[in-house]
Amino acid sequence: MKYSKRRRAVISLILAALVFAGAVTMPVLQTEAHAVTQAQIDAKKAQKAALQNKISAQRAKMNELKSQQADLLSQKQALDEQQTLKMEEITLVKEELEMYRQLIVEKEEEARIAQENADKWFAAYKKHIRNTEEQGQTNMYLDLLFSSQSISQIISRIDSINEILEYDKRVRENYLSSQAAALQAKQEYEEAAVLLEIKEVELQAEIDTLESELGLLQTELESLQSDIDGYASVINQYAADEKRIDGEIKAMTEELKKQQTPPTATGSYIWPSKSSYVVTSQYGWRTIALYGYSRFHAGIDIGASMGSSILAADGGNVIVSAYDGGYGNYVMINHGDGRVTLYAHMSSRGVAVGQTVTQGQYIGTVGSTGNSTGPHLHFEVRVNGGTVNPLKYFSGYTIG
Repeated sequence: MKYSKRRRAVISLILAALVFAGAVTMPVLQTEAHAVTQAQIDAKKAQKAALQNKISAQRAKMNELKSQQADLLSQKQALDEQQTLKMEEITLVKEELEMYRQLIVEKEEEARIAQENADKWFAAYKKHIRNTEEQGQTNMYLDLLFSSQSISQIISRIDSINEILEYDKRVRENYLSSQAAALQAKQEYEEAAVLLEIKEVELQAEIDTLESELGLLQTELESLQSDIDGYASVINQYAADEKRIDGEIKAMTEELKKQQTPPTATGSYIWPSKSSYVVTSQYGWRTIALYGYSRFHAGIDIGASMGSSILAADGGNVIVSAYDGGYGNYVMINHGDGRVTLYAHMSSRGVAVGQTVTQGQYIGTVGSTGNSTGPHLHFEVRVNGGTVNPLKYFSGYTIG
């Protein structure tokens, strides 16, 4: 019952994965028909995160099944070893049983031969008795004694008579003993054979039990492997979906960059001042005379004259045109692809937020607004949110 429940769970999981796989493709079809937005990219990233969570959950379940599989394989190995030992033992028992059966046959033959000898001896003995009765053995022994010529001959003949009698007795006893021994051995071998046959039956029963247990284990292992394969299939499906979504995120991000990159941007910069190429303060740490301490200077100062024109270093969209206590009047232009330029301390601003400008277009005039000790243009270049040294994009300037 537990296998069927587990199998239904795995099948349901696979169906859910296929449904999910179909579901995650729907936003892609929508984005093909509309402009890409950051919200759509974020939604794709959320789908990817959900897939990763599902993959982790399925891997955990699959690893649990693999752990059960490892336990069952250990049990199967132990049963296999037991079965091997039992098979070896029953082989030895069968060999020993065959040996005893052969010995029984041999002892039966020995008993038969002994019986034949005993029968022959008994026939001769009966004949001897008849002859004795017919001829009178006592008279025969007396005749032998009385016909003796001397005491020594009498003694000798008495000894011979005794030896004949003793020989007859020994022959009879030997035959009887031999027959009894053969029958006794045969009986013992038969008893041993019966015990071995019982042992053989017991061993075969144990082997049958082991085979039954191994069969059940094998069925469970096959069921587990099928479930593991099911989880692996789902994980592979999720992984394929994740890979596809990764590609979609990348394509959508590139498309968004294209959408966000102003059509007027050139990708290069021109010097932002017409009246001066003198850099009066460089990018980096410097001492601020107005405050008397060191601070990081995020741009360069160009010693332009009051009221001279400030030019857009590259085409783009105006994203800031405002007054700030530090920058004074300043303008920020987004050139796309993470590039932004900033122009500060203006006496006047000539562009508004949302306006598109071209490279070299007038955007304002040089001034000394905000934290400034005199007329100049403070110029910054930012890449992906961080400032960089603007001078690396230019040549022909002078350090003043």
